[in-house]
Amino acid sequence: MCNKKSFEWSKWLPLAEWWYNTTFHSSLELTPFEIVYNQPPPLHLPYLSGETQVEDGAMQRREAMIQMLKFFLLRAQHIMKVQADKHRSEREFTIGSWVWLKLQPYRQHSLQSRVNQKLFLVFYRPFQVGDKVGKVAHKLKLPAIA
Repeated sequence: MCNKKSFEWSKWLPLAEWWYNTTFHSSLELTPFEIVYNQPPPLHLPYLSGETQVEDGAMQRREAMIQMLKFFLLRAQHIMKVQADKHRSEREFTIGSWVWLKLQPYRQHSLQSRVNQKLFLVFYRPFQVGDKVGKVAHKLKLPAIA
């Protein structure tokens, strides 16, 4: 968006902020506006020529900028999803199958067998799947702590 209107980007920044704050976020299940003000955001009614006393050109530029904002935000979302999906793979595990347990050495100090965390193993060892908790979450049959 800054490349399209590089000389007047600061004029449109409040509109971009408003658009972001009134757009539904799937991770929050709400809009940021609803979280802050505890009510739905006001509706944006598109400008119709001849409906107001304000100069037509300014309102039409505003509507064009809103459409451009929508396009760039959706494009940015799509690019982020494509990048995130590059590192994901669909896997299904059945109860009883063996899977490798991935560790985060800076968190699991009790299993750490080396002093150097940087060289610590990423995968600890295989464990059997005990139960399916959710779509992608599983419980593993871990050994009893001695």
